[in-house]
Amino acid sequence: MTNLALDNIIQINNLHVSYLHQQKAAVILNDISLEIKKGETIAIIGETGSGKSTLAKALLGLVPNANKLSCSNYILYGKNEIIHLDFENLKSFNLIRGKEIGMVFQEARAHLNPTMRCGRQLLESLQLLNNEATIGVVLSALEDIGFEQPEKIIDAYPHQLSGGECQRVLMVIATLQNPSMLILDEPTSSLDKPNERLVLAYLRQLQLEHQMTIVFITHDISIAEDISDRIVVLEQGSIVDDFNPKKQNKLSAYTDRLIDSWQTFRKNENSYDYESSNEVLSVNNVKVEYSASRSRFFFFEKKKTVVDSISFNLLQGEVLGIFGNSGSGKTSLANAICGLIKYSSGNIASKYQQNIHMVFQNADLSLDPLQKVGNALKEVLSKYEKGDMLNKTKELFELVKLPIQLYDKRPKELSGGQKQRICIARAIASKARIIIFDEATASLDGPVKLEMLQLLMSLKDKLDLTYILITHELAVINFVTNRLLILHNGSIIEQGETTSIVKNPTNPIAKALILQSDV
Repeated sequence: MTNLALDNIIQINNLHVSYLHQQKAAVILNDISLEIKKGETIAIIGETGSGKSTLAKALLGLVPNANKLSCSNYILYGKNEIIHLDFENLKSFNLIRGKEIGMVFQEARAHLNPTMRCGRQLLESLQLLNNEATIGVVLSALEDIGFEQPEKIIDAYPHQLSGGECQRVLMVIATLQNPSMLILDEPTSSLDKPNERLVLAYLRQLQLEHQMTIVFITHDISIAEDISDRIVVLEQGSIVDDFNPKKQNKLSAYTDRLIDSWQTFRKNENSYDYESSNEVLSVNNVKVEYSASRSRFFFFEKKKTVVDSISFNLLQGEVLGIFGNSGSGKTSLANAICGLIKYSSGNIASKYQQNIHMVFQNADLSLDPLQKVGNALKEVLSKYEKGDMLNKTKELFELVKLPIQLYDKRPKELSGGQKQRICIARAIASKARIIIFDEATASLDGPVKLEMLQLLMSLKDKLDLTYILITHELAVINFVTNRLLILHNGSIIEQGETTSIVKNPTNPIAKALILQSDV
């Protein structure tokens, strides 16, 4: 055995993964060979559908439905032994999951048990009895990752937390057992900049304390360059580049295009005529409260205010941005406007009350996994249209720039960007006049995100739509919105034209949020 092998934690050669679709094999990973060294941070980037998540799952043997799954060699240099892993026997991977290799999945809410409090799930990951010492370990870990009141997180159910808070809880679950290697699939896509920095600092601290190896899958080139020792680039299931970001590198045209796409987010210069525009939505002193309950460990107040006396209006044809930290009340406000939750006081009025639609961040949870996407759109169309539903559905595919060949596919067979386009098409099919996008582009890579935003602006002009865009990405806000609200602890702390606020915010908290976002 060479010294190089002793320095490795993972060595895998000629990995091939394909799935069977309509009697044809679709190759997802093609002849992947990769060595990962102990204690290093490796970032994996690539466009949506390039095979990043499949590679991460394959390292843990989580590809049970593959038509073909093979590799010539897979060795894990564990804490106490060298383990030869065999894809012919996926049960052998049970020995390494959690203890040797931890995994943080992208859609955190989908990977937390909705019927269990977060504290119980955190304790379960330690596989210990519920006692004071164990609770202390969990509370300390939650504090380290940026929760100011970790005891409230322990007592909360996943649905009572924001997407970013769920993501951090899942990260703590994965790291409590101190695995030798941690795989993170888009762990910061749902986080605002301050919490993103806290999470990255948390990972660096873990790495220093436990010599942990980190595999970081991301669409954010700036994060990849900042935290990684190596960047591996995937294109259509193959590695096209493997380089040190701290050095000058001659890269492929594909990688250059990925990097360049992040430089294209500039302020959209289309003007908006406020004087001649009509009001389509009015929100007056709206307050949203959630009930809290007694737990086994702590006692909380009976009501928690998540939206506190918010007022604003929305004008026909504008794009209103709502920006703020994770947990600031953005999604709760959107849910109240759509009628998905009740507000305790105030008033929401719209001339299009029955034509407000929401496009959620997690397209997987928005679509029926068993239903073909073409049938999903046809089902919605049939409630609002008459005539040839098949042709009308095909027109919707064309409108959102999706190939009609996807008609008979199920959501799991589509990329993230394609699934979001199906969700947008569904909103249009329901005759929506106001569409609220809740972090709808957060998980998309640079080129796909840019295409999606350009599509949204084209549809807005073509169909005379009005948008509310909720995001923690100020670059996206700056690129497409006319007006901006900044939320903090459930209240509006700044509002006005986007350009003015981004250049010269008056509220100190808003100013700090903008400075942290690196527009």
